[in-house]
Amino acid sequence: MYFDGASRMNGRKEQSSGVGIFFITPEGHLIPHSFALLEPCSNNVAEYQVLIMGMELAIRRLKVRGDSLLIVNQMNNVYEVTKPSLRSPYHQRE
Repeated sequence: MYFDGASRMNGRKEQSSGVGIFFITPEGHLIPHSFALLEPCSNNVAEYQVLIMGMELAIRRLKVRGDSLLIVNQMNNVYEVTKPSLRSPYHQRE
């Protein structure tokens, strides 16, 4: 599973956020998913949202890859999660 999330301001000064996931099957086939998030959020929150979505969509054991070094290292407990708004409900999610 590969994931990415992003948040940006549009021309009308409105924030929008979106996420993308794709799974690679053992046979090498790609299964893409993309979503617009309903609530505006930071880039880090979007990254956590998509990681959680992907893990919930996954049926089997999977390898996870993302472009956010912060999120990947926090999930692997290499980096401490210091921001309370990322700790719960994202990092500590069961």
